[in-house]
Amino acid sequence: MLDGPIKCSMGFGFERPKSIKPKKRPYMIVKPDLDNLVKMVADACNGLLWLDDSQIIDLRCYKFYSATPQIILAAEVVRQTQSTEKLEPASAKDAKA
Repeated sequence: MLDGPIKCSMGFGFERPKSIKPKKRPYMIVKPDLDNLVKMVADACNGLLWLDDSQIIDLRCYKFYSATPQIILAAEVVRQTQSTEKLEPASAKDAKA
């Protein structure tokens, strides 16, 4: 079980409906909502993969069309030696440049 601050990536693959062609809708911009998928998996991993999902300090998530429905999950403990860059809104970064 992972203990400490966690860096996590979650991907959610869904079958493309036969009625939707890739050129018409290349990205999965329909329900289910990505935040609901992340919450479901994060809660399900409590006590199994990590102690509590509150340990997640860095998260990348995405949903996509796939030939096979799937969930891709990668998680690692952030070590003290790893740099954690402070995230800023894009406009703040542009203003400093």
